[in-house]
Amino acid sequence: MSPNLRYDIIICGMGCAGLSLADRLCSDEFSNKKILLIDKETKTKNDRTWSFWTDSKTRYDQIVYKRWNHINFYGNSDLERQSIHPYQYQMIRGIDFYSHILQKISAQDNIDVAYGDIQIIEQKENLCYIKTEAHEYVSSIVFSSIVREYPEQDHLFVWQHFKGWRIKIDKDIFDRDTATFMDFRIEQKEETRFIYVLPFSKDEALIEATIFSKKISTQHVYDEMLKDYCQNYLCLDKYDIVEEEVGAIPMTTTPINRATSSNLIIPVGTLNDTVKPSSGYAFIRIQEEADLIIDQLRNDQVKKISKKSKYIWYDRTLLDVIISQREEAKNIFSIMFERNKAPDIFNFLNEKSSLRQEIGIFWTLPFLSFLKAFLKVNVFGLTKK
Repeated sequence: MSPNLRYDIIICGMGCAGLSLADRLCSDEFSNKKILLIDKETKTKNDRTWSFWTDSKTRYDQIVYKRWNHINFYGNSDLERQSIHPYQYQMIRGIDFYSHILQKISAQDNIDVAYGDIQIIEQKENLCYIKTEAHEYVSSIVFSSIVREYPEQDHLFVWQHFKGWRIKIDKDIFDRDTATFMDFRIEQKEETRFIYVLPFSKDEALIEATIFSKKISTQHVYDEMLKDYCQNYLCLDKYDIVEEEVGAIPMTTTPINRATSSNLIIPVGTLNDTVKPSSGYAFIRIQEEADLIIDQLRNDQVKKISKKSKYIWYDRTLLDVIISQREEAKNIFSIMFERNKAPDIFNFLNEKSSLRQEIGIFWTLPFLSFLKAFLKVNVFGLTKK
């Protein structure tokens, strides 16, 4: 085997998790480590955006594309232009994230990038072997974000799937400082459906059609939702579609990386259940995971990052309500935003809420529906409707 195919660290997958970790390895601290990143495709397209809320500076402040200090929420009632202070809602474009980190990587003599379809990742004794269609690589440790199969058959699994249009119009209608976080006024069709709107200027915005369901929809479904929303809620007859994005995010409390006994192949990102099960948000959680892994590497004690916390009980409960009581999902989110302050909700979804905030949120929600769901999935462990 050629010497250049042997590495100290290999990162499989160059999505958000893989590149976030690689970014932190671009330092003198790890310059003595030979590192490889592998992905099946180049990162040259703006194929996604990451939205998140934060009350402090992040590692990627310089590439944040847009920030919003207020949100709209439309459900059972219209809650317009609510301040989310001390939070800001922020968005990073995929292409900016890829370019920023790959540029840093290109300046590192100890980090290589390879492209190919990864067929096998396995551990043999004290080494890891990664095989693509063209090469075999060997490493002391592997971080992988590659998901081979999702637990779609499980009751507590639902897809958050979406399509977005970046539209440009010939009039000024958007509030540049206010993001529409959720708009439930559209027909639900026995699913959980909403639109969110992220304005970039007075005449340009990203309009995203989002669905929570067990099966991913066809393009026609999203297009009809977006057309209807632009016509009936934005009162637009004419607009130019500048960009499109399509995606699907798994929302589940069932471990995605179930069958691995390897202590040298470490799951990260979605493979390590970093997506928040009840909301689908992951960007900030991925950054926290990457920081923990770097601390482990410094101490030479790398192991799978555990996600155990009390919030898993809350996530199971909300997922069951969304899946089993679909008609109530719109009502539940409406009540949550009508009767609680947005910063308290964001604290709760970030898993940083105080007991007071949690009690306040639970007290406002439909008691019987949540009690039934909580007992079903957390006490009795029932997994069927």
